[in-house]
Amino acid sequence: MNNTLQEEISELLAKIVLPEKMGILFSADSPLDKPVHGMPRLNVLLDKQMLFRLYEKGKLFEQRLEAPAFYYCTASGYQWAVGDSKQERRAISFCYFKEYIRVVIFNSRNDIIYYHTPEPLSPAGFKLIEALESLQQEGTSLELLGQLMRTLFAVTVNQIRNMKGQNSLRLNRNWGRINAYLRAHRKESLSREKIALMFHLSPGSLSRLAKKYTGMEFSKLRNLYKLELADELLRSTDMTIEEIAEECGFNYTSYFHRCFLEHFGMTPKKRRESLI
Repeated sequence: MNNTLQEEISELLAKIVLPEKMGILFSADSPLDKPVHGMPRLNVLLDKQMLFRLYEKGKLFEQRLEAPAFYYCTASGYQWAVGDSKQERRAISFCYFKEYIRVVIFNSRNDIIYYHTPEPLSPAGFKLIEALESLQQEGTSLELLGQLMRTLFAVTVNQIRNMKGQNSLRLNRNWGRINAYLRAHRKESLSREKIALMFHLSPGSLSRLAKKYTGMEFSKLRNLYKLELADELLRSTDMTIEEIAEECGFNYTSYFHRCFLEHFGMTPKKRRESLI
């Protein structure tokens, strides 16, 4: 980023003082047919209010959020502003990509600052995100989640204000389309070669894009989306484990069991029992 923009961003962030009490909105689930952003995001609503469309326990619903408030979304969560996405508001959005932080600052309907940092969030910052999401899954109180979000906000701002160097390239648009396609077609048995051909890439280029923007091998990313679908089906249907494995594109139930255990730390049967 150029020095002028970096100074402007640092000055804006330095002026923000968050009150003790903040509203909280946390999104971790997503419907099967809706897009997700693909990276964890911490957002701060500083002024006015926003109406969100969310998904939880198998249902879509809307919720209004009054400033000041945090609204956090996991990589696989569904959280969309209802109506005009450029509505009048003051807000900050930190999107934590593997290689950089995307920062969007809204000062009004038309005054929007958008840039990418020259480096990603620190390993300690990602550990904080991991703790935040794990504690939410365990049913931790909103008050404690809010404290963790406040800490993540402080860590992010402090790091951004001390970053030096040129801003990174924006997210590869081709990868954005590929990622959305993979998630939308999780039921299909899509090979790396088939996806590469569809998007006019070599298989090697596809693997490099997956690794660069998700930190995962292509095969593991593809399986991750299938496992997300399987987890949703375990929660919302009475399908057998074998039927779910087939529905999610796993040719062998034994392989499905192995992948599921590796990702969730428990078998599909135990996972279903834990969700009842």
